[in-house]
Amino acid sequence: MFSMNATQQSPNRLSESMAMTFYEMSQPTVRKFSLFDGIFSKMNAGMKAVQYGRMLQALSQLSDAQLSAMNVKRSEIAAHAHRCIYPD
Repeated sequence: MFSMNATQQSPNRLSESMAMTFYEMSQPTVRKFSLFDGIFSKMNAGMKAVQYGRMLQALSQLSDAQLSAMNVKRSEIAAHAHRCIYPD
């Protein structure tokens, strides 16, 4: 008379096909590179460059006494700013 779809015919078969094995669940998911990844990467690099420039400016405006309180010599300002912004 009328046909039944696959879920009405066999509910066990549906759950079996949707079930994942332990091996499948333990596999790391591989994320494909997208256009947005490249855009966000460039934006992040640009923001880091701005932060580095501002850090250089702020440290350069400090007095020698303030720098010595931070254990930073005036000749080490660029390296210190780099360590602050790019800790890797």
